[in-house]
Amino acid sequence: MGNDLPPVSTHVHAVQEAHMLFFTVLDDVFAKTRMPPSVVGTLVVNCIGFCPAPSLTAIMANRYRIRADGETLNLSGMGCGAGSVNVDIAAGILRAHGRCAAAQTVAHAH
Repeated sequence: MGNDLPPVSTHVHAVQEAHMLFFTVLDDVFAKTRMPPSVVGTLVVNCIGFCPAPSLTAIMANRYRIRADGETLNLSGMGCGAGSVNVDIAAGILRAHGRCAAAQTVAHAH
């Protein structure tokens, strides 16, 4: 990973890059908000063109030990406009269920 020439474009490399990007950002969010991941009851993820298996949502939920009774939704592949859909879905789940203290949305597009 890094400045590979020619560029490396394998599935394994893409997953490693996603880990580097998303985990760095989420670690920072949790540290700055002083909110432990255990309070997140809803996780909604969108990445414009990368849809690995297991999903990015599953990878993040497992890494941060999102509550077992939490809601997780993967909207990957829906395009850059799905970022606002992420927020709307998370807000709707919070209003409807009210059992979780926080929702985390993650969107990535280039």
